[in-house]
Amino acid sequence: MDKSQFESDYDEYYTLSEVRLMMDTLHIRILNSLSTDQFISSQEIALEVGKSDKTVRAKIKDLNEILAHNGAHIITKMGLGYQLVVNNERQFHEFMKKYNGSNDSSQNLRKLIHCFLGTSEYLKADDLAEMLYVSKSTLTKYLNEFRVYLRQYDLEIESRPHYGLKILGSEFNLRRFIASNFAQDYSQDYDEVQNDGSFDYSEYTALHTLVSQIVIKEVEDYGINMSDAVLQSVISHISIAILRIRTNSLIELSSELSVIDGNDRHYRMVQSIMKKISKRLDVNFPDQEIAYISMHFMSKKVIGRDQIDKIPQEINALIDTILLKISVERHVDLSNDLDLRTMLGLHIVPLIHRLRFGTYLKNPILDDVKLACIAGYDLAIIASEVIEDYVGETLHDHEISYLAMHFDVALNQNRERIYLKNILVVCSSGRASGQLLKHRFYQHFSQYIKQIDVCDIHEIDAFEQEMHYDYIFTTVPLDRKTNAPMFEFEFFLNQESVHAIETILTRKSGAMHVMDVFKESMFFVNEAPLTKEAVLNDLITQITQHAKLPKNFRALVWERERFSTTDVLPHIAIPHPNRLVSDDSFVACMVLDKPINWGNHEVSILFLPCLSKEDSEKYAFIYDWIIKLSNSKETILNIQNNKTYESLVNGVLKITNDKERNL
Repeated sequence: MDKSQFESDYDEYYTLSEVRLMMDTLHIRILNSLSTDQFISSQEIALEVGKSDKTVRAKIKDLNEILAHNGAHIITKMGLGYQLVVNNERQFHEFMKKYNGSNDSSQNLRKLIHCFLGTSEYLKADDLAEMLYVSKSTLTKYLNEFRVYLRQYDLEIESRPHYGLKILGSEFNLRRFIASNFAQDYSQDYDEVQNDGSFDYSEYTALHTLVSQIVIKEVEDYGINMSDAVLQSVISHISIAILRIRTNSLIELSSELSVIDGNDRHYRMVQSIMKKISKRLDVNFPDQEIAYISMHFMSKKVIGRDQIDKIPQEINALIDTILLKISVERHVDLSNDLDLRTMLGLHIVPLIHRLRFGTYLKNPILDDVKLACIAGYDLAIIASEVIEDYVGETLHDHEISYLAMHFDVALNQNRERIYLKNILVVCSSGRASGQLLKHRFYQHFSQYIKQIDVCDIHEIDAFEQEMHYDYIFTTVPLDRKTNAPMFEFEFFLNQESVHAIETILTRKSGAMHVMDVFKESMFFVNEAPLTKEAVLNDLITQITQHAKLPKNFRALVWERERFSTTDVLPHIAIPHPNRLVSDDSFVACMVLDKPINWGNHEVSILFLPCLSKEDSEKYAFIYDWIIKLSNSKETILNIQNNKTYESLVNGVLKITNDKERNL
C-alpha cells in the first residue's frame, strides 16, 4: 500500500472514529438545520433545536472540525450567521451515510434494545460497546437512558459481576416491551444482532404472515369489528407468543387472566385461531396463553355506533360523572353533547379492559396531541382522574391523549357556536332614550343577547363592578378605559350601524380582545434562572403579587406540570393550573435571561394562562393564540432579544390581526 493510500485509509478510519466518539444528536440536528444556499443565524438554529445560542455556537465549532475531514465546512459571516459549504460531494455523502447509520443516539438506543432482545444470556459491556461502535462512557449514557425507558414496562437491567447485563421482569411485561419495540419494525435487517433462539428475528416475518392469514379469516368469520392497526397489533402479540412458547417462556396465570369468561365470543374465536395455528406449526398453547391472547382482543375491540345500546349503564354513569366534574372545575358544559357521550362510551369500554389487564393503546401522534390539543388534554386529565378512581389503575399518557382527542373535537364544535352576550349600552341623553335604545337592541339582536343594561357615562364603573360584560356600546365618544371592548355607534341604528353591531355580536367566543389578557403587569424577566423549579416558583410568586388567587394556586400549577410536562415546543413552556381559580383572566409571560432544561426542551419563555369562570368558554382560544405566537420564529426571537412587554405586544397583536381577518 502506498503512502497516499495509507494516509487516505487512516484519515477515513480516524475521521469515523472521531465522529463516533464526538458526534451526538445535537450535532446532527444542527447540521440538518444548516443550508448550502443561505445563511442562518445561531439564534434561529437555537430556536429550531431547542438549545441556547451559546451552546449552538460551541457545537458549530466542534462540527466544523469534524466536517473539515469529510468534504465540507461551515462559513461564518457577521450579521448573517452560518452557511454550509460542501467541497467534495462524494466524500460528504459517504460521511452523512456513515454517521446517520451509527451515531444517532435514538438509533443506537434502538439497536441496544434489539441486542438485549436477541439473547436470553448475559451481555458483556465490552461486547455491547463494540457492536454499537461507541465508547464505554457513551454506552453508559445509553444504558442509563435504557433503564429509564424500561421502567415504563416495569422492567429493569440486572448487572451481575463477571456475567454482564440482562433484562429482568415478568413475561407479561417483557412481551409488552417486545411488541412495542420490535414487532413494529421487524422487517429491518438485524444481521449484526446475535440470536441464540431466545427470540428469532429471522423467523418473525414468515411467522407473522402465516398468523395474519389465520387471524384475519377468523375475525371475519366471527364478525369481530377491529381496525387494521389494532388487528396488526394483536397479530404481533400472537407471533411473539409463539416464539416465546417455543423457548418455554410462558405467560404467568394472573388473577385478571383467570377470570376471563370462557363463553365470551372473543375467547371462543381465540381458541379456534390457536387450534389452527397448532396444526400448522406444531406448537401447543396452554390455557393461560389462550387467555392472554383473548385479553388482547377484548381490550382492543372496537364497538361500532350501531352497538351503542351495548354500552353498560355503569359506563354511562361514569361519563355523567366525568362531564359533571369538567363542568364544576372548568365551567365547560358538555353534558348535552351526544356525539361526545357516544364516542367516550365506545372508547371507555375497551379502555377499562386494558387498565384491568395492565396494557395500554399506544398513540403514534402523542406529542402532536399534547401540542395541538392542550385544552382537550386538560379535560382528559380530569376524565382520567374519574376513570382511575373507578378502576383503581393509573392511565398512561397514551391513553389520556386518546381522550384528549375526543374532548378537543367537542371543544372545537362547541366554539363554533355563537354564545349569548352580556352587553352594556351607554347613553347620555336620558332614561327615556336609554330605554328606547334597549328596545331597539332587542328588536335587532335578541338572538345574540343574554342580558342588556343601559347606563349613563358616570355609571359605567359601577355597572362593570356588578357584571361581566362582553361588549360596551356607546352613543358618545368616551376617552376612558373599560374592562370590556367598547364600540361607538349612531343613536338611531341605521343600516350600517346594525350590520356593524351584528358583526361584533356574532363573533365566536374566542374573539375577545387579546390584550385584555396579555397585561403589562403580568410581564416578567428572570435574570438569573437556575432550575425549572426555581423559575416556575418565581413566576407563581410574581403572579400572586398582582392577582387575587387562592392559596392552593401554586399547588394546582405544579399538579398539572407533574401530570405532563408543558414544554410542548422548543424554547416555550405553558405551565398552568388545571382548574379555573381566578377572578380575572390573564396570561403571564416570563422571559429568561438564559435557557433552562424543562424536561423535553431548553426553555427561555414561559406563558402561564389563567382564566376566570366567566371566560371558561374561551380558554381554548387562548391556547391557540399562545401556540400561534410560539410558532412565529420572528416574534420569539424578538421577545428573547428585547425582553420587553412591547415586543410581546407586537407579536400578540400580529396574531390577533390575523385571526380578526379570518372572522
